[in-house]
Amino acid sequence: MKSKQEIMKFKTASKEEVSSKILDMKKELMNLRFQHTTGSLKDSSLLRKTKKSIATLKSFLTNNVEKKTTK
Repeated sequence: MKSKQEIMKFKTASKEEVSSKILDMKKELMNLRFQHTTGSLKDSSLLRKTKKSIATLKSFLTNNVEKKTTK
C-alpha cells in the first residue's frame, strides 16, 4: 500500500474486503521477511511500510467498519 489515499478507498468497503486486504498484506510481509533473511531484499524499509499499512488498516477496520454496523 503506497499512501493514505489507497487506505481511504476502504471507507465504503465491507468488513470482509478490509479483512481480505489485511490478509494479503500479511502474506506480503511474510515474503518480505523471507527475502530479508536470505539477503535478497534490496529495500528493507518495505518491511516497516508494510507493517504500518497493516496497522492502519486494522485500526481503520475497528474504528470505521464497526461503526457502520452499529448505526
